[in-house]
Amino acid sequence: MPAATYPQQTRFAFPDGVTCRTGTASAVLVDPAREEELTGLAPGQLHALETLARGPATLSELATGGDDVAELMGRLADGGWLSVTVRDGGRDLYTIRPFGRPAPRPSTPLPWSATLSKFAVLHRDSEGFVLEHPRAWCDLRIHDPRLLALLDGLGAADADVPIAVKTQFADDLHWCGFLIADAYAEDDEFPHVVGACPFCGSLAEARSANTP
Repeated sequence: MPAATYPQQTRFAFPDGVTCRTGTASAVLVDPAREEELTGLAPGQLHALETLARGPATLSELATGGDDVAELMGRLADGGWLSVTVRDGGRDLYTIRPFGRPAPRPSTPLPWSATLSKFAVLHRDSEGFVLEHPRAWCDLRIHDPRLLALLDGLGAADADVPIAVKTQFADDLHWCGFLIADAYAEDDEFPHVVGACPFCGSLAEARSANTP
């Protein structure tokens, strides 16, 4: 699947632990577990990476150099190098926060009847709502409470949620591993996950519990 194309309002950021070193026409991304070299970068793409190294920025802010920054950001997001905050009308909707290598984007769309995985866990903390799953490669933070209704079915959200937002949210839930087409198949497909929290099955909870 080609890299996703995100709207101009989308905000990107390097997750904690990720660093980026830029050269003349290249850059190297490094986190504690891996590194990746990017070559053949245009000046505008290098400028975008240098901007991200200073802090979060929207796609429109990153694309001031005029080069194909959207494609690069989509490629890096698909590689797990970026946190992605989807926005609408200047309002943060949700953020995908990777902690592992992402799965490939699904090649087929989910039916409108798709449901939330029975193993997904939604909880609240000081920043809002967080959706977790023991097989997911990321956490998904929900900033806009209107989207919570979508977790009960894609047709259940408030009428003022734009259809484009519903579609993007559903696509990302599917990609992240939270939304499934067949709830009955999970009993046979869900394996024992080593290191998962014994209470909720969440890898994120297990990580936080083991962090000094």
